[in-house]
Amino acid sequence: MLQQRLGQRIAELRLNRGLTQVQLARAVGGSMEFISRLERGVNAPSVAWLEGLAKALKVEVVDLFTFPGKKRRRTRRRTSGKRAAWTTD
Repeated sequence: MLQQRLGQRIAELRLNRGLTQVQLARAVGGSMEFISRLERGVNAPSVAWLEGLAKALKVEVVDLFTFPGKKRRRTRRRTSGKRAAWTTD
């Protein structure tokens, strides 16, 4: 599941930059076939590949894992009287 979502995110970022799979592959020193398999969720990138992909796509590595439409759960501190209570939304 994560592998497929990561692939979709990479494809989205690549298209937003106006790059083809061939251009992205050249930028990271790989093959178009690997990029294709990566975007389809068939292959998983190594940490080194994640760094190269982020650099080629002009984003931070964390942005590769920032999936649109997924809400993050926030934790906040709410005080009531003398004691503080930790809650999650």
